[in-house]
Amino acid sequence: MSPADRAARNYVNQNFPQQEAQFMKENALVGRLLNPPEAGGFLIRQTGRKVALDTRLDLYGDKTLFEYLLASKGATNWKTYLQRLDPEIILASNHSALRQLATESALYRIVYIGPRYSVMVKGSSRPDLETVVATNNEDLLEQLQK
Repeated sequence: MSPADRAARNYVNQNFPQQEAQFMKENALVGRLLNPPEAGGFLIRQTGRKVALDTRLDLYGDKTLFEYLLASKGATNWKTYLQRLDPEIILASNHSALRQLATESALYRIVYIGPRYSVMVKGSSRPDLETVVATNNEDLLEQLQK
């Protein structure tokens, strides 16, 4: 592998939800997906699925983007936002308030903790899936268990 290819692979691994997308494919997670805009294009290419947002923000409009951003920061309407979109799957940054709030409320549960993102499913769906933690994420698992 050339140095340029190696650098490109490292960039993708560090900045996009590669392991998370692989987990969704391997475990046949289907249904509406809520995702951060920066991950949308990658998810479209890797999984072939529809996404809630991607970086083509002119297609979605300001309102859609700002609703997502406010919910991801834990604004007071985060639960209403989730109930309206009703996603079966959420891909959220490991450090987003939405990830924390959705799991604490038991609306969603984490089934995969990757390097940058977590994959969540509705609380009662997919009881066959236990939480999988990617290498070097043990500290996040400890936070979940508190």
